[in-house]
Amino acid sequence: MLEHIKICPKCGHHNPEWEEVCCDESCDQFLGMVEPIAASSVADVNQKVGTSTDGFPSYVPQKSDQQAAVTKRLLQPILYLEHSESSKIFEIHAGHIVGQAHPTSRAHIQMSNIPNINFVSREHCQFDFENGHWFVTAIRTATNPTYLNQLLIRLGERMPIKNGDRLLMSNVPFQVRVIES
Repeated sequence: MLEHIKICPKCGHHNPEWEEVCCDESCDQFLGMVEPIAASSVADVNQKVGTSTDGFPSYVPQKSDQQAAVTKRLLQPILYLEHSESSKIFEIHAGHIVGQAHPTSRAHIQMSNIPNINFVSREHCQFDFENGHWFVTAIRTATNPTYLNQLLIRLGERMPIKNGDRLLMSNVPFQVRVIES
């Protein structure tokens, strides 16, 4: 049977795939949205390495392409929007525009099958990550306002956003989830 693990983005600890919180007692990072990966895709750190006469390893195993891809993915900042009523979760990367699904929409994340989604603009807001912090910018607000923790975000206004914040796009509620790194 193939074993899967969740690698903590904060401390790098390998956790069983069913864990929701990092098992490392000094960490306690939320893992609920970390995608489990096959344990076999992570290089075996217990490989035997030869030792040269100067005491340094004579062979240092190179990361496989698959492990490098996993590491790169873990280092990318990710924000999640959890629809408060349906528990649908949307994975947001830096620079993504979020909006209603429509053939003419240019949004990276196109939402559908959510109550009242027809009130969300096709390109409603944009999420950016700079200097270790997330920001949300309202793109369309004339008839479909965006609220962050009950505060109106004006057209073009950029506001910092963090884990636990409540985002309201028109009248569609979302909870912000951020995995700290």
